[in-house]
Amino acid sequence: MYYGSLEYKESAEAIKGSRACGVLLTGDTAYVVYNTMAKRMKWAQKMEMAMRTWTERMLLIGGGLRQADSLILGNTMDFLLELLNSDGGVRKNLYQVDDVYEHYYYIPRTDNAKVQMELLLTSWKREKIKNLLATLVKYPRRKQYALSEGFDKDMQLIYFCHELDMRHLCRIKQEIGWKQKGTIICLDYQANVLRAYFGEGVRVRELNTDKIMEYLTKGRDE
Repeated sequence: MYYGSLEYKESAEAIKGSRACGVLLTGDTAYVVYNTMAKRMKWAQKMEMAMRTWTERMLLIGGGLRQADSLILGNTMDFLLELLNSDGGVRKNLYQVDDVYEHYYYIPRTDNAKVQMELLLTSWKREKIKNLLATLVKYPRRKQYALSEGFDKDMQLIYFCHELDMRHLCRIKQEIGWKQKGTIICLDYQANVLRAYFGEGVRVRELNTDKIMEYLTKGRDE
């Protein structure tokens, strides 16, 4: 279920300045939606924190979810690189990855990104893909807050990046900067941008988007 900005901003003065364009409810997840299109949107942390707080309060009143994440729509896959590298601009009033939300999921407005929406909107599909990707991990890591999933057959740390969670990507880049190596798992249309972001020392393994979509349509238990 999707609620547009006119439906909720009129009910709370404190969030009228938010750049959010809607709230998407999926049954077990809530996303505050932003549409940055082809340029960095204006961003005020205090205002967007109020937006998150208000949304989570409404979720609690509804007796359901407790946390709201963020979903950011951009015109192209390439624009993700500009958002990841953003420093907020000269006046520090443009979007940059911060800690207002625990997760910032970036989705380009392209046909092949439908697979990302499938994963974000349906929890069992998300889990199904993670179980599939787990077969690539030879030696899993058991630490609760580890960024990597473990080691592959070549003893390289392996990272799942197909969801394009921007905070997760930033943390991985920092960790890879220390280790100077690692293996990134992503979808094929994401690969070039993530190669540019992480640098030459990182190996990128691409998942075929069509095959992943086909795999997801087979059902929960197949």
